[in-house]
Amino acid sequence: MAQRITVSVDEDLHARLQSVKSQINVSAVCQNAIERRVVVEELRAKHATTEAMQTTIERLRWERDEVNAKYEQQGHKDGLADAEGLNYEALLAIADGEGNFWDVHTEWYDAFDSSAQEYNADAHFDRGRYGKGWIAGVRQWWTDNREQIEG
Repeated sequence: MAQRITVSVDEDLHARLQSVKSQINVSAVCQNAIERRVVVEELRAKHATTEAMQTTIERLRWERDEVNAKYEQQGHKDGLADAEGLNYEALLAIADGEGNFWDVHTEWYDAFDSSAQEYNADAHFDRGRYGKGWIAGVRQWWTDNREQIEG
């Protein structure tokens, strides 16, 4: 159902309209003009919302990366500490990175798992990123101490 609205025009336009009014459907002209303007405003609002959403998404991704980096750094720190308790075979397996050493070396996986347990309660804990950091920490420890051990 059509709704009525009142449209105001200045006196000059009104006078000009009177001479051609019989040839123009004023209601349709106004409706088309309003429709075009509404579409423009809707697109503008959607674009503003899209930009705001994109800004929010970028911020949340940055925050996610910060949280993940925190756990990777903590994993690295824990890996450095846990490396001292690992046996020679486990250190070699981790340092060489050959095969699926997560399945093969349960004794050092237990060391990793024990360290990771501390963070499991955190809903944001990324075990994969923590594990990546932990392995890097063990590898760093091995690199720093290898010559003394094998020398």
